[in-house]
Amino acid sequence: EEKPQGNQSDEQLPVAMEAVVEGGSVPRAASPRATEVQAEVGQRIKRLFTLLTTGCGNDRCTNPFCASNPSVGPTAPNEAAAKAISLAMAQEAGTIVACPPRSPSPPP
Repeated sequence: EEKPQGNQSDEQLPVAMEAVVEGGSVPRAASPRATEVQAEVGQRIKRLFTLLTTGCGNDRCTNPFCASNPSVGPTAPNEAAAKAISLAMAQEAGTIVACPPRSPSPPP
């Protein structure tokens, strides 16, 4: 999975999403494995939020969830937070949301 580029800081994450990502109002995990899974899901949510708001940087991206896709564009932060959570759960179920690899730019 290619990580989206951009410099989205945690301070820009909407408050509701921050609670999910950081475990604010979410009950603490019961086991070390559950804690690890919770951290993985939190990181996945953050990566997806960045993908939705900033993009991967490929101006020819075809990912329908990527802000770099010319036909999609950036998603507003609150909407991106909700989508990121939903997409993270879909990824947990095996659906992968990744940008295609960059292809070389055509010669001028």
